[in-house]
Order: sequence, then C-alpha cells, then structure tokens
Amino acid sequence: MGGSFHYNGGGHSAIDLNSYCKSKFKFQIILDGNMQMVWNKIKIDDELAIEVEFIDDLPKLWVLRIKDKLRLGLVPAEYSRLFDCIDNGWHYAGKIIDIAGDELQPLIYVIVWGQKDM
Repeated sequence: MGGSFHYNGGGHSAIDLNSYCKSKFKFQIILDGNMQMVWNKIKIDDELAIEVEFIDDLPKLWVLRIKDKLRLGLVPAEYSRLFDCIDNGWHYAGKIIDIAGDELQPLIYVIVWGQKDM
C-alpha cells in the first residue's frame, strides 16, 4: 500500500464529494479467485471493511471480512469515486446482506457506509 490516488469525478465540488462519501452503498461483490473458500466461510451479517491495495501502481478496492481479513472480492468499478473519499479520510464498514448462487458462482451482496476520520 502507499501513495496517493485520485479519481477525476468530472468536476464535482467538495460538497458533492462529502455528500457522496457519507452515503450507504449496496452492491454485488466482484469475485476474484477462490470462490469455493469464500462460499464455505461467509454468512449474512458478517462485518466488512473496504481496503485499498496497489498492484503495479494500480489501486484496487477490496471487500474483506473484518474478523479474519478474508478477502471476499472487489468493489465494482462504478464505485471508483470511493478512492477520492478514502484519500480524504473516509473509511468504509458494512456487512453482508444477501448470499445467493452456489459455490461455483456465488453472488454476495453487501452494504457499506462511510465513516470520516476526526
């Protein structure tokens, strides 16, 4: 990890960014790899966090389970403005709200909300 990252949100003001960052976000996690392990270990209401990782200087937003740091998958690209929020002192916590599919094609739905550093 490290470095700074910015997403050009197309001329949004600081007020718009603050309003965006404090929102609740519901989405389906983009799975990245070990789906069977994830499927066998998760349950509804597991507590989550979002973490940034840089791979080859490109940031990724991971959704991970808090109790054991198990990486469940990635935040969808349409929420890339969260990079700006995190860069401005926001952190995201949440929980799993629904699990569907099967171990070969799990569908994991989460809700996360912003918390600002004081």
